[in-house]
Amino acid sequence: YLGTPKENPEGYRLSSVFPWLKGLPSHKLYLVHGIADDNVLFQNSVELMSALQNQGTQFRLMTYPGAKHGLSSPTQRKHVFHLIADFFQRQIAGDCASTCKESTA
Repeated sequence: YLGTPKENPEGYRLSSVFPWLKGLPSHKLYLVHGIADDNVLFQNSVELMSALQNQGTQFRLMTYPGAKHGLSSPTQRKHVFHLIADFFQRQIAGDCASTCKESTA
């Protein structure tokens, strides 16, 4: 798709999420990463987590050991779909007051 950063530095610069992090509200982000992902390396997520932590943005994280980019196992997919539905219900659609307190405890 983008090739490598060396082959396509401008494409990577334009698609970076880092310029959009400032002002991102806490408790509205859930990162999901397959540890064996060879498309988006876990180190990329670590760099994102570090930037979020450095600016004080709270977020949640779920990793899937052995999973690649698409979470190909039916068990993993079911798990992540329940995770996403719960997150949307509690953090996005509902009032964050009680769940945000819970997530910082």
